[in-house]
Amino acid sequence: MGNSECKFCTIIKNKENLLYEDDHIVIFNDIYPAAQVHLQTVPKKHIKNINHLNKGDLDLLKYMKQKTMEYLVINFGEDQNYELGFHIPPFNSIPHLHMHSIKPPFIIGSFHKFIKNQIFRSYDVVEKTLEDKI
Repeated sequence: MGNSECKFCTIIKNKENLLYEDDHIVIFNDIYPAAQVHLQTVPKKHIKNINHLNKGDLDLLKYMKQKTMEYLVINFGEDQNYELGFHIPPFNSIPHLHMHSIKPPFIIGSFHKFIKNQIFRSYDVVEKTLEDKI
């Protein structure tokens, strides 16, 4: 685990409001949800943001998606509209990698569409970028 001053490291250490936990990740509700279902999946390994991922983190990234989708399906049902993604630095509110999992409809409406396109990368784009790294 990482930095003792990191908010997500503190949540992990104190097991604060966790919905799911295993040896590698935790899942909890976003405290400022953009939709009725808005979760955060956070690796226990402290990684600052998507720019600090390397090809060796690809398995962790895929694991984050797998476990998140399992949790979503079990708790909220099969749905092809789940959106998984990451903020683009420097638009990270917390300097610890975290994957947003959102099930529309959005609470904040069209504002989210603008934000998503400007400061958000989908899971698929981040995974492809890592796979393409030399």
